[in-house]
Amino acid sequence: MPAPVSLPNLRPTQLRLYRSQPQRTTLLWVVLVLVVVAAMLAPVVLNKVTPSAQQATTPLVVKDPVAGAEIRLADRECPVDAMALTGQGWNCPGLHIESLTTPHAGDPDLTLRRMFRFVTGTDLPEGDILRAGEQRLLIEPNGHGIAMSTSQLGASQVIVFRGRINENLDIVTGSWREISGEELPEIVRELLQSYTGTGSDAADNPLRAPEPQPVHNAAPHPSTQTHTSAQTHSNTQAHTVRRVA
Repeated sequence: MPAPVSLPNLRPTQLRLYRSQPQRTTLLWVVLVLVVVAAMLAPVVLNKVTPSAQQATTPLVVKDPVAGAEIRLADRECPVDAMALTGQGWNCPGLHIESLTTPHAGDPDLTLRRMFRFVTGTDLPEGDILRAGEQRLLIEPNGHGIAMSTSQLGASQVIVFRGRINENLDIVTGSWREISGEELPEIVRELLQSYTGTGSDAADNPLRAPEPQPVHNAAPHPSTQTHTSAQTHSNTQAHTVRRVA
């Protein structure tokens, strides 16, 4: 049997050296924080370093993934809007374009208004609509934008334009020409030339039928009124005489 081992008499300060020390995690936390910060800043740094990728442009072509067809809106290219709600969007200088596909509905006018509300997040627009066959053009009266729709791809295609319409008339007029085969009426072009996309730009909408003007009855001339009263009095007297006779 081995002999017992005796420990030396140690002071309390010396006993602390034999205790197991807790692991220090300060360095680990610092490393984790640095990794998280680097991960958050990486996209910003990449966008600054590679601006060409951010400014990549594509033609203004609306595609129907189901039918496999497409419509070229205008002979222009603009940066793609990757955040578009509908998946097809462009950020042209001063003009945002967004397109979406929806199944055929019974009322194309109401469908156009509802899709405009969905894209813009505004109330259901009350603007007037230009019709050319199955094509529609909506001019929102409060400056929130304009919208077009067509059914030539097999489903209803709605294209919404927001921003400085007056500075991008070539895109708007070219898009209408492509989807309808017709030119915009001159009176509509004149309206869009002042459609800045802010305020009540379309207060005098040429698509709205003129409202009937109220007819005000003119007051009778004093001499005519006197003559009428005299004639009425005379007829009354004659009628009274006949009754007495």
